Amino acid sequence: MAEEKRNLTEDAADGLKKVNNKKSGVQMGADVFKGQGINSSKSGTGIKIKRRVPLWVDILTGILMLVIVCGVVAGSYMLFRYYSNDYDEVAVTYTVIVDGANEADLQAYESLKDGELFMDTEDNSVYFGKITDVSTAEGKILLTVSAGAKYRDGEGYSIGESRIAVGSELVLRCGEVQYDVDVVALKTGGK
Repeated sequence: MAEEKRNLTEDAADGLKKVNNKKSGVQMGADVFKGQGINSSKSGTGIKIKRRVPLWVDILTGILMLVIVCGVVAGSYMLFRYYSNDYDEVAVTYTVIVDGANEADLQAYESLKDGELFMDTEDNSVYFGKITDVSTAEGKILLTVSAGAKYRDGEGYSIGESRIAVGSELVLRCGEVQYDVDVVALKTGGK
């Protein structure tokens, strides 16, 4: 009797499930699993079980991602600073000796005072400053020139693309005349 009661209860429960499934439009059983029973298992059915990852793995992954993002930002900044044009503008005064000129030519060179010097390149002329003084020393003509230069740590001073330092040999033009000069002194405005 108890067994019949249990069978009736199971049949009633199955009947209720079938009625509910028909109402919702879902068919359970063999139709859903293509002829296989609900409990039958087949590998590759597309059902994936999501496994929980321990909390420490999530934290470690977050920290690792943060370190990677910080590394990319820092690396980008360092590359930008390395390849950027981070020159400082500096006022310089440099003195040059005119090759081949001597004290007898002083009268001719006096007219260069307040003249402007240029360096001719293949496609352009670069302004190299204004002559502020013409003098003689040891039988040579000295020209003192004031100019604006670019300064960068590790490179030094440059005007245009030419570096300017004591010992530099330059070909400069004042008006239509070119002069071969050697830089013998360089004073800067602060660097």
